[in-house]
Amino acid sequence: MEVIHFTQKQLAARWKVSEASLERWRTEGIGPQFLKLCGRVLYRLCDIENYESSCLAASTRLYRSGKTQEQNSRGGAMTSDRSDVAVMPKPN
Repeated sequence: MEVIHFTQKQLAARWKVSEASLERWRTEGIGPQFLKLCGRVLYRLCDIENYESSCLAASTRLYRSGKTQEQNSRGGAMTSDRSDVAVMPKPN
């Protein structure tokens, strides 16, 4: 199986954020894992998709509390049936 890699520019376009935001997030430990090869930053598609999945939220209230949609559904509280919404984290 071939591993697909994204450059910083490609990931910035996918998420509609600036490359500077990705750079800042990397220094703050936010975002998907990345590779640094010969001074070049690359992101594996599988890591991007895993990170996007970890950012799913049923509501902004749950997002702010740090709970995931799965944790909320186990706790018995109201959940959303929308699984197509990805929430990108805001840097601290």
